[in-house]
Amino acid sequence: LALLERVLAIILHVNLTVLDWNGFQIQRIALYLLIAIGIHGFVNSLIPIISSFSNSILLIEGAFAAVNIILVSYSYSSRKYYA
Repeated sequence: LALLERVLAIILHVNLTVLDWNGFQIQRIALYLLIAIGIHGFVNSLIPIISSFSNSILLIEGAFAAVNIILVSYSYSSRKYYA
């Protein structure tokens, strides 16, 4: 599970970078930076919140993967900023 967590962390950071870069593309740098910071904080806050449940490792990784799926979908749909 450690390898999965690292892969998910890399995917998260790449997608947050895409989100931040999109802010540069549409001239809303501060807003998109704050959104990226908020998403990162949300993902970090999931760890202590979910850790009180049984099977918490699987739940945390599942929540992490769900956030990544949403962000990958956003990154894919944001290609319009580069055309």
